[in-house]
Amino acid sequence: MAVKAPTKFEFEDLLCLYEDWDGPGEAHEHIQEILAVAEKRHKQAWECRKGGNGDWGQAWRGWKGKNFQRLVSEITKGEVLRVGEEIGANLGVTSDEQLVDPKGRDLCQVKRNLVVDFGTYGMHLPDADIVIYNESNHRIIAVVSCKTSLRERIAQTAYWKLKLFSDELTRHIVVTFCTIDNDDALKSPGDMGKIKKPYAILNSELDAAYVLKPDVDETHVIRRFSSFENDLKSWIDDGGGGGAVSQNRSRQALRIAEQYQRALDARRILRAHQRGASLFGDPDTTFDNANDELTSIRQRLRTLERQLIDASGVEQKPDVEATTLWDFPTQSYGNTRKGDSKYQGVTPAFIIYNMLQRYTEPGDLVLDPMCGSGTTIDVCNDEGRDVIGYDINPTRPDIVQNDARHIPLHDHSVDMVFIDSPYGDNVNYNDQPGNIGQYSAELNQFYDELRTVAQELYRVLKPGKTLGWLIGDQWVRRLFTPVGMYIYQMLVDDVGFIPIDWIVVARRNQSSNTGLWAYRARHHNFYLRGHKHLLLVRKPERRVVHVAPERIVQSGRDALTRDPEARDWKKYK
Repeated sequence: MAVKAPTKFEFEDLLCLYEDWDGPGEAHEHIQEILAVAEKRHKQAWECRKGGNGDWGQAWRGWKGKNFQRLVSEITKGEVLRVGEEIGANLGVTSDEQLVDPKGRDLCQVKRNLVVDFGTYGMHLPDADIVIYNESNHRIIAVVSCKTSLRERIAQTAYWKLKLFSDELTRHIVVTFCTIDNDDALKSPGDMGKIKKPYAILNSELDAAYVLKPDVDETHVIRRFSSFENDLKSWIDDGGGGGAVSQNRSRQALRIAEQYQRALDARRILRAHQRGASLFGDPDTTFDNANDELTSIRQRLRTLERQLIDASGVEQKPDVEATTLWDFPTQSYGNTRKGDSKYQGVTPAFIIYNMLQRYTEPGDLVLDPMCGSGTTIDVCNDEGRDVIGYDINPTRPDIVQNDARHIPLHDHSVDMVFIDSPYGDNVNYNDQPGNIGQYSAELNQFYDELRTVAQELYRVLKPGKTLGWLIGDQWVRRLFTPVGMYIYQMLVDDVGFIPIDWIVVARRNQSSNTGLWAYRARHHNFYLRGHKHLLLVRKPERRVVHVAPERIVQSGRDALTRDPEARDWKKYK
């Protein structure tokens, strides 16, 4: 009885051809031969199924492109896992398709560390058939585009390399290309040969290109696939950038160092003239705006110092603050995203980092009941802390929807709590029913709702552990409301926390930081909000009630409530 020919040729059949390769050399060097066998079998299956009808050639090209990518992904995944096991690193492999709708918190974090910010046009993933990342901190190591020929995606891959490199949070990512080079576009042009466009783009823009062939004209970028293992190890050693990308970084660092030296020379000349010396041979030369010039140079030097650190590819951690005045230049730090800087009222990542260093150990459980854009989650993931993030209106899949007034955790189960709560109805956070941000800070209900939150935080926090509460004051309709003072009093007097300290956090990049608002503040004799309060309290080992001096608290409140009919302050005792 004749054996019936198969009517389908699936990816598993291609994978079997690869694994069963018994020809000369490594199987990955002979993908073209393996695809040639696959082509014949695919055509046989097509003819058995379709009876010769339809456009087999078009079907084969689509099948080959899709399954070549899958095959290279399988080969690469095997190499990545083997390298990870060898050097003791937890490495993971995924793809842009899986990250479009990520399943689970880990892939959500990987996605956030890879997306490209297009401003008002949103955040988008680069084209990346393979994404290699560190499972411990979700840091992206490299992305790989897989195509049978360079003309199919080389320009797009180079574009994504430039976009990733333009952002300090993604510039460490190694961008590579993997191909069998059907068109021989990667052959060396020789001394007098014409250089093809793909060859030029790849060598000048990408970090590496791996060719699945036995004969490869290697350059500093173009490599045999057998080089991938050692390159991957170097990328991991470099914190996410190695091999060719290290050369690119070295060139960039050299350019920045040259600019830095020129700025130093300019500062030296200005200082010399300020001291009355002339380096130009003209004793009458003066600089009327020397102070302004020096200020500008100092700012330029600080910028170049940050760029030089970024170009080195080294993950920079903030210093732990030593005083009660915290002033951070940006919302985030380091090489991974921490929260969304465009989120209304986003929390500075530096605050979370400082609290983790002072009040937790690796493996401790941290709770943020009003998680916003997820800054606390991102910093905790980077620092090896377990974290639970709740919000009444979640912005990310790894934030659980929940009302902070009812926390679904056991008593005494959390090692640290951080909360960045609304401080009135000045910001429209969301339209969720019961949102505390809909209540004015001038009303008792606002403080009643936050007291309920504080009591829940006290319940779930372990004895002796710390709560950090970030809050701002309010100035509306010519009336100042010291929200921070009232919240601190509520935490200590009503709920039973023990005071630790009171941190002043400078506010930057707020909407009122404009010349117009500065003019209004001076002209109408009021102050713009220049800081927030980080209220640090500790849950006692045993329940105690701290009683504040009644005379001081009450007299201060009387002075602030000049209009009894407009204010009905409640005494918190």
